[in-house]
Amino acid sequence: AADDTPQFAPPDQSTQVSHSLPKEYYSLQHHFPDTYGINENGVPSGSSPQRKAQILQLEAYLLIFDFLLANILHQARSIPDLLQLSGKLPPPYQPNFSIADMDKLIDSERFESNDLHNADFWREQKSRLLDVLDMLYGEDTKALVADKKDLHEANEKRAELIRRFTKWNENRFRAFNVLKDEDAPEVDEIIVAVFGEKTMCDTYWIEHILLGDYPEESNRLTLVQYAYIQQNIAREKWKSFIRERLPAHLDVRFLWLDTQKMFEFWKTYLLWRYVLSEQDEAEIALYGSQLHDFLASNFLTSNI
Repeated sequence: AADDTPQFAPPDQSTQVSHSLPKEYYSLQHHFPDTYGINENGVPSGSSPQRKAQILQLEAYLLIFDFLLANILHQARSIPDLLQLSGKLPPPYQPNFSIADMDKLIDSERFESNDLHNADFWREQKSRLLDVLDMLYGEDTKALVADKKDLHEANEKRAELIRRFTKWNENRFRAFNVLKDEDAPEVDEIIVAVFGEKTMCDTYWIEHILLGDYPEESNRLTLVQYAYIQQNIAREKWKSFIRERLPAHLDVRFLWLDTQKMFEFWKTYLLWRYVLSEQDEAEIALYGSQLHDFLASNFLTSNI
């Protein structure tokens, strides 16, 4: 008999359960006594034509249950692939069992072309599983991949996002070192993964509390980015996504600049960041004020 005991991977590997359920279904008809004439020993010798017809009728009736049970076993074997947080799909479903007089009970050509539980079926099941995980994690990855028409591609992207959201959401409120070019808020990594790396190239996160004594702006955060990067993205969707992942008390503003304005911003921003590293209070106040005024004036004159 096959060993049905789940085999668990070592702790340092991804946990995957492999089931050694038999790949070939053993028909329930083989469990009937010889007198029924439907097990592996076949029709008893000397059976009348009427008796043979009755045996075929019984085989046909039981064949329905054979298909149902074979289907259940296939789905049981498919659980590890279905629950795996990836785009991997279980294999297509093709019942693999034999009984006496099989060719008299079914259309062989149609049976061979049977596409029940094919790849499309499993993609739909995988999508439903990801819907459940979305609810558990409070996400809506289906909306985030709405632009992907291919369900397999969408499932792979959704699985990747759900797999990484646990770490991202745990760290998304962490601060970052504004003095380091390579440093950025954790939420920036989420945005890059969702909208694509090119969309988040050269994004600057400016916390107004660092710019000087502006009490009414202590909770304000301005995101500065090249305008051309956002041409192919729905800005409202992008803005809504970011706001949902930042602390609720923040007053978030978005500023998209053309190349000339971005160059002006960049000079002012780098000077301000340099004096921050030098810890010269007078210059910090001076360049912080200049950066603040630049952000304010450009925000007011923009159509965003």
